[in-house]
Amino acid sequence: MRTFNSATKIVLGVALGAWAGCASSDRAWKEEGTAEASAITGQSATEPAPQAKGDGASQSTETAGWSIDGRWEGKWHSDAGHGENRLRCLMEKAGDSQYRAKFFAKAVGPFEMNYTVMFTTKEEDGKVKISGKADLGWLIGGEYRYEGEITKDHFTTKYDSKFDRGTFDMARPAGGK
Repeated sequence: MRTFNSATKIVLGVALGAWAGCASSDRAWKEEGTAEASAITGQSATEPAPQAKGDGASQSTETAGWSIDGRWEGKWHSDAGHGENRLRCLMEKAGDSQYRAKFFAKAVGPFEMNYTVMFTTKEEDGKVKISGKADLGWLIGGEYRYEGEITKDHFTTKYDSKFDRGTFDMARPAGGK
């Protein structure tokens, strides 16, 4: 019978953890899309959606005719030379002028970071200004600070921390919210 040394067990554990994390974030992303489709159309995700009338904008409590709630996808880019990769976000209202953003950031290889940032929002000139911070742990750089804005179709944020700074640049996924 073959036995594994400690280093091999650690590598296998990390790989399985990364795989499980990616699977759960993909599941959350798909569930959010299914829930949104049902809420927007009043139908289950398996039923064909009716043709949209007008500009297809959803109802909003933030600005006239559209909302920052829902799914966003794009890229993160490090200005400190730490690369760039896929980024997804699920935004949900958490209170007056407060939104919870659940980020799924593809890192190196099979690894993905999942974390939540609470944003304070303020409507200004037809855009939603956002600011927030989150402690991602000492290994990643500690506290990250975020400042940005969201329009109907675009979400951009600058971030900075002790070891990194850069941008998030996202749009609505194909097929809408």
